[in-house]
Amino acid sequence: MEFDEFVKDKADCYSIDSGLAVWKVKNSEFLRNLEMPEIHIQMFIIRGRINAVIDNNNVILESESIIDILHSPSYINNASDNISVIFIFTTEAFLSNLIKNKPPFPIEYVMQKFEQPMLLLTHGQSVVIQERLTLLLSLFKGEHHYYLSEMVKCALWMVFLEMANIYRQQNEDINSSSETDRKRMLFMQFVKMIPMHVRQERSIGFYASELNVSCQYLERIVKSISGQTAYQWVQRTLIGEVNHQLKDTDDTMQQIADDFGFPDQASFTKYYKRNVHITPTDFRKKNIV
Repeated sequence: MEFDEFVKDKADCYSIDSGLAVWKVKNSEFLRNLEMPEIHIQMFIIRGRINAVIDNNNVILESESIIDILHSPSYINNASDNISVIFIFTTEAFLSNLIKNKPPFPIEYVMQKFEQPMLLLTHGQSVVIQERLTLLLSLFKGEHHYYLSEMVKCALWMVFLEMANIYRQQNEDINSSSETDRKRMLFMQFVKMIPMHVRQERSIGFYASELNVSCQYLERIVKSISGQTAYQWVQRTLIGEVNHQLKDTDDTMQQIADDFGFPDQASFTKYYKRNVHITPTDFRKKNIV
């Protein structure tokens, strides 16, 4: 999909002709089955969660994170009802012109984004990035300005500098301790594994075994880095996958139970209701479009 076609007629999506668009989304329906243009895309997830496919990999994108997609095919399956996300779209021509003299990001940042597009933020870092993006958005909403394009580029440059600063700070922290490096890598491997196996594997023991660590060690690392337990990550991912199938397919409850490795429909319904507080049938009724 082309840049101009994608940004056309989208609510709260602002653009300039030279190849930049900023889109703020608070309605999960806008992010349902959404094919993204294959250009440079940055997503700042303020709140909520997005289920996406990036370069043919299923990923769960969490709140207070930045996702930097470098011209890779990407597709959003769905988002949580409480989603709040800001997208920045830049064409190659616009970006090359903006950063040609002094790119803010080191080359290792670019290489890392091809392997791991998500950058997790602390709450303080999230607040700062949100302030920069709010300024960027505000420029589009003002009255006619002779220097709008130049001001927008300056505000975007500030966003990039903040991202580069966060990346360098995090790398310094990692490089100061090989143990910290190992823990963060383990966490990212765990997060990446869940969507690939969650349909059949809900046991933390499975993921710990695949990562060659004990269950206790994995639980401790996941909790220390994300503030949530390993089980919560698995459970949330599983429920997200189930919700997607309930909303977007006509599969029977028995078929869904089979797809997700439950012994029978009753076990599936009991598990779902315990975690979502309504039955899967009721959820489907409420979400029929």
